[in-house]
Amino acid sequence: MSANNAQAEPTRPLPAAQPDCDGNFRATAHLSSTDCKTRALLKIPASKVIPVIVIPGIMGSNLCSTRDPAKPANKALKPGEAAWRPPNGSTEGLKEASTWKERGPKLRQQILDADTLDVDDSGLLSGTPDAQVPFDAAVLKERGWGQIHASSYGVLLSNLELHLNSVFGPLWGKPVLKWKWVSLGKWDRSFWNVRKDDGVTAKLTEAQLQQFAQSHYPVYAMGYNWLQSNALSADRLEKRIDEIIKFWRDRKQQCSQVILVTHSMGGLVARACAKHIPNKILGIVHGVMPALGAPVCYRRIACGTEADGYVGGKFADIAGRKEDDTTPVMATSPGPLELCQTTDIRNRGSTRPLKLAKESASPT
Repeated sequence: MSANNAQAEPTRPLPAAQPDCDGNFRATAHLSSTDCKTRALLKIPASKVIPVIVIPGIMGSNLCSTRDPAKPANKALKPGEAAWRPPNGSTEGLKEASTWKERGPKLRQQILDADTLDVDDSGLLSGTPDAQVPFDAAVLKERGWGQIHASSYGVLLSNLELHLNSVFGPLWGKPVLKWKWVSLGKWDRSFWNVRKDDGVTAKLTEAQLQQFAQSHYPVYAMGYNWLQSNALSADRLEKRIDEIIKFWRDRKQQCSQVILVTHSMGGLVARACAKHIPNKILGIVHGVMPALGAPVCYRRIACGTEADGYVGGKFADIAGRKEDDTTPVMATSPGPLELCQTTDIRNRGSTRPLKLAKESASPT
């Protein structure tokens, strides 16, 4: 069949193919009657795999009371019961705000006891109807998407999965650059506040994009116990990286390094991990990493959570409006305390007093 005829014939995309132990990619298609001329379309990814792992910020991971008999039991929750589940949508938000508003300092401290909690992977797998990817729920859960707050990170996860693995598309029998990549090339880099000659943020050439498209970029998420020390979370990340690389190697794919995409505190976790296994990390993309600490940490301990507007007020009900609610948790949790500013801030060359920054109502 000619290329033009093949293009004219209707196609129906199958769920994304998954590798088996022999390195073959498989997907399930349902049989249809002979008069149905729609062809099944199955995309086979490249054999060179570079997994991308998204690491959220503080409060962006779902936590539950531990089921591990070797760990101390949570004093307020049953094993496996949700301890921290950021709400998705207004209905969940109102319910969570009402629940946490009635929890006093002692109960908050018992629920959010770092040593008695584990990461909960049973969260929502996509944040909005726009966050659609061609995988079934089992694949997304295995990739850790249920571990992190869907409304904050679901669209990011799906956009990375869709667009990193779809750089070129067919047009009249020839590969052409997809519109997402075209629009990225047109973006005004002056808004990024970087030097024009740094060579890093220059527009990607088509040759570079062709080279980029020769790899497969499966997207993962990794939640962590943000109440514990970032060093412990870094150990968890290191173990997860080894598991992911082994998964693809066991399926006869080329895989030796990963790319980390971080938000806020997740950057501290990634940096600590990178010190241990630098050869397994191809690159890290940081978003608003508090490299020298976060002034708002002091604000939360000393004054509680600032309430900015109606939505901000509901978030304050969850996080704790007053210092009586926030201090019993934050002052006993290594993770939040590690966001306090370090002595390196004195070497930044500024003598101006630090201003307490406002945070949005979503997890950071």
